[in-house]
Amino acid sequence: MRVPGSFRWPGSIPAGSRTSAIAANMDLLPTLATLAGASLPSDRTLDGMDLSGLLKSGRPSSKIE
Repeated sequence: MRVPGSFRWPGSIPAGSRTSAIAANMDLLPTLATLAGASLPSDRTLDGMDLSGLLKSGRPSSKIE
């Protein structure tokens, strides 16, 4: 099931920007940790991907398949 998501961050996310990239809830931890400058746990494998580049510039920080 796909549902739309919306993010608002004036000065960081360009107004009116859109993407057809697919993201999931599991992407929130790596994305928010990067944006907050926090490190991710190194004792486990995370399935989520950092989408901060996608939010800020419309281009993903890493490859999204």
